Amino acid sequence: MKKFKRVLLVDDELICNYISIKWVKRLEIAENVHVLTNGKVALDFIKENCQKDCTDGERDLVLLDIKMPVMDGFQFLNELENASFQCKDHLKIVLLTSSTSVSDIKEAYKYNIDGYIEKPLNREKIETLINKLG
Repeated sequence: MKKFKRVLLVDDELICNYISIKWVKRLEIAENVHVLTNGKVALDFIKENCQKDCTDGERDLVLLDIKMPVMDGFQFLNELENASFQCKDHLKIVLLTSSTSVSDIKEAYKYNIDGYIEKPLNREKIETLINKLG
């Protein structure tokens, strides 16, 4: 059963994206998976796609890395928080990162995120996430 309309993998690491795509598809948690290599590209994608076809009950899951070129995860969260997107409440944002830094974790929870997961993604982490997000 599909839990999300889309999963947006916002990460510049190809190997991590490959692993994440495999698990998302294997566990069939979304209709579509999109790889976006930095926060700027992700914001543009959300503005262009998520806004126009957002309907009640349909959610998108954003798996967001912290350290990326052009616009990092924290810059993305800041921009998203200040954006006037109509469907922000349809986005479930989970940081999927290799950072175990206490300062990064504290910084992350200053934003309206739905979770913080250490890379790599696996079955247990996805199942725990799905249960948490309902």
